[in-house]
Amino acid sequence: MVLAEHLATLPDTDVDLTARINCPKCLNILMMRRFFTPLHVVEIDECPSCAGIWLDPSELHKIHENHLTVKEKQLLLNQQANNHGFTQFEIPTNRFSQRGIKKSHNRNTESLVELALASFLD
Repeated sequence: MVLAEHLATLPDTDVDLTARINCPKCLNILMMRRFFTPLHVVEIDECPSCAGIWLDPSELHKIHENHLTVKEKQLLLNQQANNHGFTQFEIPTNRFSQRGIKKSHNRNTESLVELALASFLD
């Protein structure tokens, strides 16, 4: 957290993020750019020689945002243990949600059963 606060105090400069840079430790080795997360949210610079990872100021903040706290992990584990390994996520309501519209899943299930029986009996 201290590093993130320090990086936030540095002035914003126009940096070409597509430009590849040399490793600050190895000097003559060109850094590799790769994504740190599966969702391609955080892109990091990694040295193939010393395996050093170098972050831009915003990348460290994004890494902190994308990881669960210890308390959140424990709550998730408890929920999975109580639900036989399944996790239930609540869909956030927004202005596009259809409130008040009740869908009849039973009617759909009944029609599928009737269709299956009709095709089986034919």
